[in-house]
Amino acid sequence: MTISKLRTIDLLIFFALASILDVVLGRYGLFGIRSYLAVSTSILVMLYVRWGKYALLVNIGIATIHLFLFEVDWSVRVAHALSILSLAVVLLILKMKIFRITRVDFQYVVLAYAIAYLTMFFVEWLLLLVFNQSVELGAHALNRLFDALLGIGLLTLIAMQKELLVRMEPYLREKNEEKQLNGEND
Repeated sequence: MTISKLRTIDLLIFFALASILDVVLGRYGLFGIRSYLAVSTSILVMLYVRWGKYALLVNIGIATIHLFLFEVDWSVRVAHALSILSLAVVLLILKMKIFRITRVDFQYVVLAYAIAYLTMFFVEWLLLLVFNQSVELGAHALNRLFDALLGIGLLTLIAMQKELLVRMEPYLREKNEEKQLNGEND
């Protein structure tokens, strides 16, 4: 199977997982909390580590789902969806800067998540102000705190799986070279 086919399958599987989690949490809540929970943020960070620019397709899909997921004013939904899209800018810049090695250490992934989440947080808050949907910064932070902690928990679970936080193209090439070397030595 080619890298392109593996990438497509991988992106589709994680898009489906992220979508289902966000829709279920958005519609039914978690422990009675119905808030803007977006655990897909952690999955998006993982996909940007794994596939770089190709994760943008999943990012657009998740933002589109969030545009229609919550029953609030249209401008609030637009601000939320655009904040999710802001992840692409931050994570693609970070991908170029700190994700150059095949296996990315967990602390760098958490750093990327924190930077991306803070960017998403402030983009959404500023867009709400622009759309005359003013929200106090403290109230917005409190609303997002649980989501951020849930995301870090999910990232921790992702990091426990040794093959999820790797840049896939170099990783697959390394595995292919190992396989060819082992095949030649037999």
